[in-house]
Parts: sequence; structure tokens; C-alpha cells
Amino acid sequence: MGWVFFMNESIVVPDQAKRTAILDAAIGVFALHGFSKTDVQVIANRAGVGKGTVYRYFGSKTDLFWAATLEVTIRLQKLLNQAAEGGETILEVFQKTARAYARFLVTHPDHLEIFIQQRAEFYDQVPETHRLQHELSHEKYVSLLKRGMESGEFRPDLDPDTTMMAFGGLIFGTLSHCCFHFTQAQREQAEIQEQIVDHVVRGANLFLDGIVRKEKSKE
Repeated sequence: MGWVFFMNESIVVPDQAKRTAILDAAIGVFALHGFSKTDVQVIANRAGVGKGTVYRYFGSKTDLFWAATLEVTIRLQKLLNQAAEGGETILEVFQKTARAYARFLVTHPDHLEIFIQQRAEFYDQVPETHRLQHELSHEKYVSLLKRGMESGEFRPDLDPDTTMMAFGGLIFGTLSHCCFHFTQAQREQAEIQEQIVDHVVRGANLFLDGIVRKEKSKE
């Protein structure tokens, strides 16, 4: 932890590496035990810091949970942005982001569990920062779909907002369903992970095939 001095007053500057270690530990512990049964001391122990440090950095267990969920969201969005850069068409962008979305959460099951617990524990009590993050991401893909509709790549009769909500729901829903279909031990196996990713990609492609504009058959 460093110190910066301004006008004879000291301000604590969090150590980024230590903050990341706490967030990583929090994601793992919250995913394993759930929010209500998580002991902040366990998180501190896993992060290699004192319990007081956790509270100085994040304020409360609830604040730490929301910081962890935001961290997971940011990590996912960063990966999706990287995947989207490789798409030559908007359809390819959707296909690549669907695969990247699935692979990220399949290989980071604790990250997926954080999203599930967020809804289970807090329902609609979502901080404004999280709502804004979700809305910005949603609007990005809505805008892409609109561009595809205008260029003739996708059907012109789609409702962009509803379509993107359904697309995201299909991916997340399939991943969540696999949590019930496969045991935790199975989901740690590389072969099962590939099967889950394949399930998501196949479903995404079926969905995308339904919204792609088909050429009119020649009479």
C-alpha cells in the first residue's frame, strides 16, 4: 500500500496487485460457499492479507461481492471485445463472441457461479454501476445488429433489443443448464468442457441462422 501526500494530508492508495488478489480470492470463495455463508476471514486468508485490509479496500462483504461481480463482468467484456476484433462480418462477430463467452465461463466456473449467485442472493438489487455496464454492453451488440439489418446481412423485421436479449439469454441459459446436467467434477474435465462449449455454439448458430436474411428463391 502506498501513500500520496497532498497539502499535508495523506491519502491511502490501494496496491493494485493486492486488490486483484483479494478479488480473485473473493470470486472463488463466494462461488464455493455462497454470499451468506462466506466468511471474509477465509477470503483474507486465501488472498494472503489481513481481514482489516479487505475491509479497508472494499468497505463491507456486500461491497466486496459487488466488486467481485463487476470484476468478472469486466474480464468477460474484455475477452469478448478481443474476440469480436477477428470477425470480418457482423455474423462472424456474433459467432466468435458466443464461442468466447462460452469458453470463458466454462473454463472459469467460479465466474459463472458469481453471476448465478448475484441473481439468487440479490434479485433486482443491482448497483447502478452494474446496470450501466450491462446496458453499455447490450447497446453495443444492438447497434451491431442494426448495422447488419441495414446492410442486408440480417432480416429487416427484427426487433434489435429483443433479439439481442434472446441471444444473450440463450448462451447464459445453456451454460446454466449445464451446471445441473454435469457435476462439478465432470465440468472440470477438458472433454466435458469442450462438449459444453459445443452445445452453446450449436445453439447460437441455430439462433443466428434464424435471423440471417435469406436470399429470395428465384422463380
